[in-house]
Amino acid sequence: MIEPVRKYLRYRKALGYQDIDLCRELPDFARFAANRGAIYLRNDDAIAWVSERGTLARRYRLLASIRRLGLFLYAEDERHEVISEEQARPVRCVRRPTPYIYTDGEIRHLLAELGSLPFRHRYDAETYKHLVGLIAATGLRISEARSILTQDFVEDQILIRRGKFGKDRIVHIHMSTAKALRSYLSCRPQGLSDERLFVIHTSRSPSAQSIQAMFRQCTNNLNLTSRNGSSLPRIHDLRHTFAIKALAACGTDRKDISNHIVALSTYMGHVSVASTYWYLEISTETKEDMALAIEEVLDA
Repeated sequence: MIEPVRKYLRYRKALGYQDIDLCRELPDFARFAANRGAIYLRNDDAIAWVSERGTLARRYRLLASIRRLGLFLYAEDERHEVISEEQARPVRCVRRPTPYIYTDGEIRHLLAELGSLPFRHRYDAETYKHLVGLIAATGLRISEARSILTQDFVEDQILIRRGKFGKDRIVHIHMSTAKALRSYLSCRPQGLSDERLFVIHTSRSPSAQSIQAMFRQCTNNLNLTSRNGSSLPRIHDLRHTFAIKALAACGTDRKDISNHIVALSTYMGHVSVASTYWYLEISTETKEDMALAIEEVLDA
């Protein structure tokens, strides 16, 4: 257990985490588990170690850290165990809602529906369609997509300025996405502002509220509702869909998945790689649902 923990801490250090406490606590846990004969992470070892560690709040914090470690190790080797979310969180914490995972067919229908909305100005419908299409193709947050300047879009990449927690990053896009954006810009009516990438007839970016309202109208028109325990489909679920499909596309090799998680975390602008591990949890704990979703995507 000692070397896997060292590897995990090296990954976190490479991502910029200081982890002063974690660099002391996890090696201590690794030595404890190794003394109990553990080669792989075992939940029994984690619970036994945590039970001797101070207050209830601290125990929950340590279990949460071991859970993240478990998700990281499990990505490479399924012989490692993962503490359940229920064990690693206080009762008062709210469980994250299950996202609605869109199929490729549903995304195409949503974009077509957005493009056909009866706006007074035709270009407004194109703006909503292409903004949502970019979110689906890149996993951007709605606030990030709204804030893109025309000058930030160059060839096959987009500069995201001051994303969540003030981080800038470069997002590379597929050539088909870049082509669609260039076509959208070429059709912009004269007189409209060219500062923002996405604008409506008032030369302003559509508000987040109006984008969400138009999106909900389209999901209602298409009779999309919750499934597999998810909430009603939201525009933010396009970001979740992008992440899960990105993980599903990297195959079954655990090392590839682990490396892919780090790259995906950077691409999506996650402040913590733990946010990306959540998608791995979804794709491993709901394997049958994910397999059906992937089959539907391939058959669409």
